Amino acid sequence: MGQDKRSGAGPRSRDRILDAAYRQTLEKGLDKLTMEGIAAEVGVGKQTLYRWWPSKGMIALDALVERLSSSQTFPYSGDVAADVTRQMSAVVSQLDSPVGTALRRILAAAQEDPALADRFRRELIGPRVDSLRGRIVRAVDEGQIDAAYSPDFVIRQLYGPLYYQLLVRQEPFAPDDAERIVSSVLRSFRP
Repeated sequence: MGQDKRSGAGPRSRDRILDAAYRQTLEKGLDKLTMEGIAAEVGVGKQTLYRWWPSKGMIALDALVERLSSSQTFPYSGDVAADVTRQMSAVVSQLDSPVGTALRRILAAAQEDPALADRFRRELIGPRVDSLRGRIVRAVDEGQIDAAYSPDFVIRQLYGPLYYQLLVRQEPFAPDDAERIVSSVLRSFRP
């Protein structure tokens, strides 16, 4: 089995490291997560972890990214509301799972760690927002959304309620939250 360039260990070791980091993030929170604890659980030296992950926040972020849907391609049916609802429903489902707990903890840590915040935006949020931006631009070109609004403004209106629910209210989502948000937001952006 070949070496994994990211972890310095074989793919199985990397998977075990990320599994331990994810589990410990959920159980303890990021503030009590330690590289020593991860290393002890997996049976590797903590210097191995530090060689490839500069902080516990970075390893927790990699563990989270491993669990999120890898697809960043936005669906296209010709109906922007249906496409955004389908995608947002998948996001809501993930946020209502342990992934949402890990995400909330990593976001909290990112407020005090600029490098973690930057990497979070670039690697986790950025590609997903870029995909949605492409779908919004296409909807503008097709006359489904008013061109007077920037795609980024539309995106903030769509996803702001989700992050409010996740980070401020910290309550589960209702089954129809995604559909209700998309319907009300996109109604205000019709040409």
